[in-house]
This record gives sequence, C-alpha cells and structure tokens, in this order.
Amino acid sequence: GFISEMCFDTLKIDRSLLKRDFEDHRSKVVIESIIKMADSLGAKTVAEGVENTKQLSYLNCSGCTLLQGDFLSEPLPEHRFMDLLKAQNGLKMTG
Repeated sequence: GFISEMCFDTLKIDRSLLKRDFEDHRSKVVIESIIKMADSLGAKTVAEGVENTKQLSYLNCSGCTLLQGDFLSEPLPEHRFMDLLKAQNGLKMTG
C-alpha cells in the first residue's frame, strides 16, 4: 500500500542518516523531509542513534519530536530507567 493509506503515529529517522558525514546535504534533505512529512500527517518523528551535541542540536532545530541514542543514555534495564525518570523529574512513583 501507499504510505498515505498506512496507519502509523511515528516515523523513524534511521541512525545511518546520522552516522554519515553530518554535513552531507543529501542526508539533511532526507531527514528534513521525513520530519516535514510526519508533521503534515500528524505523526511524531524519532531519530535513533543520537551520539553528540551537534546531532542533538540539529534535530531539535529541525523539529524532530523524539530522540534516542547513547548520547542521551546508554540502554538501561527498566528499574534503572524508572530511577532515572524519578531523579530527573522529582517524581514519586509507585508500583
């Protein structure tokens, strides 16, 4: 089917686009097109493989909704992730 007929709420920006020379014009065009298409369709974008502040800043300025990668946090087991959320947000979470 065509993408316009698919049900989705998030489009992923593959880490391979961020791993290339980040000044590569073609990669930026693809990344920005994904973000614009998702926005136009009412979907979020998630960029995987964020490894440095340059990538983080570019994606934030480009309107990427969600980011994931080792720069933000290494993979964590659920209990450590919950502890991290509590510490960052001052939350008291139960069960």
